[in-house]
Amino acid sequence: MAKVRKQFKLDEEITIERIPEKHCMMCLNQMYTEQKLCNTCRHLPLYIGDWNFKSVNALGIYHKYKQKGYSIPINVLSELILLLKFRKGKKFRTFAGSLIAKGLFKIFEEKRDIYNDVSHVVISPKFKSNEENQVEYILNPFIEILNQNGYDIENLSKRVKRLEDVGRNKEKGFEERFNDINGVHEVRIDDLGHADIIILDDIFTTGSTSWDIARALKERNAGNIHVLVAGRHWLFDEWPINTLYSNGDFSFDYLINYFSRTDYNRDRKKISKVIIIKLDVQENYIYALIKGSRGNYELDVDLDNNILSHSCPDFKNDKKRNKKFCKHISKAFLNIRKGNEKFSSSVLNSIYRELDIWQFDMK
Repeated sequence: MAKVRKQFKLDEEITIERIPEKHCMMCLNQMYTEQKLCNTCRHLPLYIGDWNFKSVNALGIYHKYKQKGYSIPINVLSELILLLKFRKGKKFRTFAGSLIAKGLFKIFEEKRDIYNDVSHVVISPKFKSNEENQVEYILNPFIEILNQNGYDIENLSKRVKRLEDVGRNKEKGFEERFNDINGVHEVRIDDLGHADIIILDDIFTTGSTSWDIARALKERNAGNIHVLVAGRHWLFDEWPINTLYSNGDFSFDYLINYFSRTDYNRDRKKISKVIIIKLDVQENYIYALIKGSRGNYELDVDLDNNILSHSCPDFKNDKKRNKKFCKHISKAFLNIRKGNEKFSSSVLNSIYRELDIWQFDMK
């Protein structure tokens, strides 16, 4: 796989990495050849028949790396999608959804040649009408941005119904997903009049859900159908960062957002109030003494042995297992940056690129 890196700003401070080359030009599947289409798209199985949609576009890659029973998102976009899908609290989902919507609108404008005639947008419905649909946190700000920029696009999501519950796809194989979802969706409109439509979603894994929604839309005389998603789900057995992005370092801002679960952007006031009592920065070692609400906390970063240890309760109860920073660690690295930005970026890059072998421990 080629290692071409492209970045995409969701706002002034949060940047994501786009899907690297080489990928399938139809379904965005990862590729290891110089062909434009992956094997699936070149030879669609009989149970798929036709993709039904014309294109797939995504902000970037979504993946959770499993280690010791915990899931570690591999990038900033995966963090945002996890906030959207699993973090309790409307404010977190609103935060993530609005950022993703901004990014999807940038794709919309970037590829106006294919979206020029789009007049409707739909999302995948839930089987139970009273069940919260997290994709609405993307859909609503996305439509608002479209309207603000002069695009007249109608939301037809309430006219798309799921007729039965097919259960969770997570444990299913490729063929089983398509067989189970075939015919599940229904569009309650007599004739769409060849209208071009966007199917909006948070994640595209096999494409089975979008495939069946597109089938239902085509049965109602839809025109071109385009799939627009936050993350294309690629699966990796090993920590994939060096494989995906071998050329060039990541910026300090990108990595501090990643390790802080974007808290640096959302909770900058909390981080700014952290007081670093002592900071000792050596070539292979970092030590910080930090004032905390329950006494002073310590931070050790052993660069020779790949160990980061810290003593605050938030790190112990949440951040440690997911290999993330609490506000104290974030503030320490922000202070290091003031004195030596090159060194602080180098350390964060070293941790990120080899996160699978780094230990995050209680001190």
